[in-house]
Amino acid sequence: MTAEIDRRVEELASRQLGLFSVRQVLLLEGTIRMIRRRLDSGRWQQVGHGVLQLLGTPTSFERQVLAEVLRSTSEPAASHRCAIRLHGYTGYREIVELTVRRGQQVRRTGVMCHTSTVLPAHHLVSVRGVPTTSLARTLFDLTSVVRPLRVARTLDSALAQEQVTLVELSRVARDLRARGRRKSTVVRGILAERGEDFVAPATELEQEFVALLARCDLPQPSRQVDLGSDLAWIGRVDFVFRDERVVVETDGKETHTSLLDRRADAARDAALVAAGWVVLRFSWFDIVHDGGRTLATLRRALHTAARPDLVPIQDRGRY
Repeated sequence: MTAEIDRRVEELASRQLGLFSVRQVLLLEGTIRMIRRRLDSGRWQQVGHGVLQLLGTPTSFERQVLAEVLRSTSEPAASHRCAIRLHGYTGYREIVELTVRRGQQVRRTGVMCHTSTVLPAHHLVSVRGVPTTSLARTLFDLTSVVRPLRVARTLDSALAQEQVTLVELSRVARDLRARGRRKSTVVRGILAERGEDFVAPATELEQEFVALLARCDLPQPSRQVDLGSDLAWIGRVDFVFRDERVVVETDGKETHTSLLDRRADAARDAALVAAGWVVLRFSWFDIVHDGGRTLATLRRALHTAARPDLVPIQDRGRY
């Protein structure tokens, strides 16, 4: 049985940079006596209160951070400058910086601790065995400890390297959105400054549009619908409000970017209009950062299209 516990501990340590805690050994059915025997023999070494390592484990910044995490019972996560270092951005100094949920605390020399009322599981990832805030969440947290310009540069680099998506950032922004919450305001401002050229992959953008509609009293449209005129099929569109004869297209990153794409979109829009449809196109910026105006535009279109006395629309569609 002792050999089996040793095997379990070694397997655990292999996933945690050679580290493990006394509590984890006990959960694996080890005993305090067994721990003392391994320490006396030199097979295991103590690196901090309640934290152990296998003999010959090399030191690193990641191990230092993980050791502090394992010492704590409050389940902290590496965050802020510590997290951005773990995510591979070397322009930030190595500092053990942790975040815990409100009501908990980590008080130790050499450790900077933050508290948060919003720390859901989907804001956390494992980076080489270290519980860490996701890159999207980390970019928001950084605004409280470094200048906005530096955050903006890091955000641009993360987007350029496709390490984070605009949809991920928008979801974190929604999670953190609260009156007076500086970190949400700063990053939303940084994204807004970059203008409407930022767009998301089509399928993710469609999900954002559905979520936008779900937060108001507008009905959900039909999705991915084939439309045509009396003469021929025109194409498949993203969303259709059938009764009002309104089409909504969400322009994502994977399409609608080249000149030929834009020309094809314009030709199809013209064909749909000729067939009696109202066509609206919304970008990622429209849906995520200008949702109020987008909803107002959509409401006007639905109201007008439903009133033939305002704008006559001949019903010539086949589908």
